[in-house]
Amino acid sequence: MELGVIFRAVPAWTQGDNYGLGMFHGIQKALTDGSHKTVLFTPSFEGREIAADVVRQFVEHSAHGFVVDDWVPDDVVAQMAATGRPVAVIDRKCPVDGVSSVYRDNAQAARETARQIVAHGHRVVSCICRDTWNSHQAADAFLAAMYEANLAIPAKRVGMYYDEIPDDGLKEFIKQIVCSVPVPTAIYCTDDLLANMTCMNLSASGQRIPDHISIVGTLDLPLAQQVVPPLTTFRFEPSCIGRTAVEEVVERCRDKRRPARDIAIPGAWVERGSLISVSVR
Repeated sequence: MELGVIFRAVPAWTQGDNYGLGMFHGIQKALTDGSHKTVLFTPSFEGREIAADVVRQFVEHSAHGFVVDDWVPDDVVAQMAATGRPVAVIDRKCPVDGVSSVYRDNAQAARETARQIVAHGHRVVSCICRDTWNSHQAADAFLAAMYEANLAIPAKRVGMYYDEIPDDGLKEFIKQIVCSVPVPTAIYCTDDLLANMTCMNLSASGQRIPDHISIVGTLDLPLAQQVVPPLTTFRFEPSCIGRTAVEEVVERCRDKRRPARDIAIPGAWVERGSLISVSVR
């Protein structure tokens, strides 16, 4: 079986943020284990747009199905799906009819994180997220879980960042947080890179972690164990997402009647030194 894969340029992934690289390795392993042929495109993404010639090559190619990076726009995914061949989008939910989606279970992670933060005695909590599908889904689930625990988080304690690497905006938000009354005792970040930057900005503001403020991230990137103190987070196995996407496309190629599915890959809570109970203080 021959599968087409669109994935961002792998060398762009660093050791500190190897989540995408892990997904790619999962794709590779599933392809190798199944002895499938592969057509791989690694286009340059400009403003999350994909070149028309890459779209043409994919639509006209003889591949039996496609595994598509989450950065590929929905209209491009729709063009591939219109060929009648199975398509799976990795790491986000795709609204295109007939297209499978394989992504991390952000809602599970956020709900469990909220439960753990509350169980550690925290009642004044902040949330920091990015403007991405995964981050929005996690933040929404986290805010809903805190509301259900009668600990609703006001908008002034929610930070949303649109840049890939927030800088000045995050600094200003941290200043606002540490000067607020009451000061949050815990901050939930929807990814570990954001949590690491939050830790650095808090330290620059004179806050000690976790003595003054506890921090919780998401993903369990390598840097989670390298920061001081090590980061409490929610672990996902990105290779499982890539592998499952390939398996989903292969199964749909073999069974044409098999419907497209949304597959949320679960993760696991990992507690380290950046989260402590309020009673310890």
